[in-house]
Amino acid sequence: MYTLAGSVIKRLKMSDFPLFAKKEPVMVVILCTPPLFFLLLILLPALDSFLWINMQFDRYIHYYLTAFSGFVALNIALYSSGVFGQRIRARMQFITLAFSLMAGLLLLSGLATPGVLFAEADVQVSLWSLYLSLPVGALFFTLAAIRWSPQAEAWLARWRWWLVTAVFLLFGGYVWLITAVPLSFLFNLRLARMAGLLLAGVTIALYLWSAARIRVDFDARYTFSQRLALTLALLAEAQFFLWIGRSEALSRLFFYPVTLLALLVAVWAILSTLRDTEDLQVSRYFAAAGSVLIVGFSLLSAEFIIRVFDLESHRPVVLFMLLMQGVLGFFILYIIVAHLDRLVHWRTDELQREQRLRAELTQMVIHDLKSPLTVIRSGIGMLSKGHLGAITARQQQVLVRADESSQRILQLIDNLLDVERLEAGALPLKLRHIESTDWLCNALTHWEVVSEAQGKNLRITIPEDLPALRGDRELLQRVLNNLLTNALNYATSVGVVEVRAYPAEKQLVVEVIDDGPGVADADKLRIFDKFAQVDGTQRRGTGLGLTFCKMVVEAHQGGLAVSDNPDGGAIFRLALPICVNGTAEALADETTINF
Repeated sequence: MYTLAGSVIKRLKMSDFPLFAKKEPVMVVILCTPPLFFLLLILLPALDSFLWINMQFDRYIHYYLTAFSGFVALNIALYSSGVFGQRIRARMQFITLAFSLMAGLLLLSGLATPGVLFAEADVQVSLWSLYLSLPVGALFFTLAAIRWSPQAEAWLARWRWWLVTAVFLLFGGYVWLITAVPLSFLFNLRLARMAGLLLAGVTIALYLWSAARIRVDFDARYTFSQRLALTLALLAEAQFFLWIGRSEALSRLFFYPVTLLALLVAVWAILSTLRDTEDLQVSRYFAAAGSVLIVGFSLLSAEFIIRVFDLESHRPVVLFMLLMQGVLGFFILYIIVAHLDRLVHWRTDELQREQRLRAELTQMVIHDLKSPLTVIRSGIGMLSKGHLGAITARQQQVLVRADESSQRILQLIDNLLDVERLEAGALPLKLRHIESTDWLCNALTHWEVVSEAQGKNLRITIPEDLPALRGDRELLQRVLNNLLTNALNYATSVGVVEVRAYPAEKQLVVEVIDDGPGVADADKLRIFDKFAQVDGTQRRGTGLGLTFCKMVVEAHQGGLAVSDNPDGGAIFRLALPICVNGTAEALADETTINF
């Protein structure tokens, strides 16, 4: 036991706790609150005894919380087997068995509470089942935490039904033994107390070790592994409260709500996993959550009716009627939800089919357009250069405009193709070291000529000592070109477009500012959506340029946003991570964008 405790302490790295607390504050509160209250009661024995509920209610607390906890554990067992795929299915079957056996023992303990449903119920059935529920669960959670070899996992997968059968035969044997044979003769009171404390200590150590191992090994499903580990830690606390709490005091009753809390956290883990699956089945989600809520509400309603109308002698009938009413309501709602679930899946399949057809049509159209446009541009180029005969000045102007229009169409096609590739995660990033000052100066030289030709003023503010970047020079150049094209298009006829760059918090910020109509607050996020059009302003276009820009910038772990220019117009702010010791901050050396 000492070695096991040492292993647990080694795995529970205290240096990881502040980071975990920052990332999962709710889980930390759930984990730490019960021990704090328990410690308060232990330190204040008078308060512990004063808050203890009268003995006549003690058995009802045991009955309701234990029976309901057993039902919740059974619900978890039904859904836990489908959480993971084949890779760790052998280990998940032990988790399913753990919850199943805990459910059986807790239900048996609750239903056998003397003087609630059965006046002649044997107290040893209830107590033994209660005291064995957590140790048995700890045993199977430990089996789930063991890193089995591939051969052992294959053997477990092949013989899993025999294993399940053997476990439930053992449980059936226990039920027969506990109900048919008096077990009080096995231990005297002192020996039983010592054995119980030893068993409690081993159980706590096993739960903590399993929590540490599962939290790491099941990290492929981060949410599930973290919450299942929290469940095991809470069960360890519940075991501690059961054996350390004072008899005839509130601290002894702490076991019940903490056990139920642990199981509800496991339900939370199951629901989160069902919600995050690609093929979300609303009917399964409703069945997992709805059954717990409806049974819990039925039990509360039954106890309320029994107390208000003094129906203690009719308790079994009232409980049965309320539970049947809840079950009937659940099945009616489940049928409705299942029907809606099928309808949603059918419509989703139709929508996905339509999207695939639209994407295929888009690909076909843009590929079929690009080749003839290239031929048209080649012909225009030959005409404008006089290779096919002399042309007049008027003809030269027409050819220049035709060439610019065809270039815009090709740019639109390229943007559409690149957005499709970015969405598919198939556009390669050619990462290179970029001297920011030289790159920006060279990139903006051409735009000084363009702005002058349009009769607009381009102001450039670029310090000489800007930090370096690591990125795809060509894609970032296209981002800058798109932003400047927009700025010049939307600036006033004799307006000013300003480009300025500066470092800020491990990022290089490039701002492109115009004095045009600006962007309404309601459109500041939507303007970056694919094919988005902004109504009510002059900022209208194909809806692809800014989408392309934002996706490229985010692929570089940067950000692109728009804000208002105090002097009127818009400010497009591009932020890219700078190089730190030769590598870009937070940017891995990968050559393919993955979304």
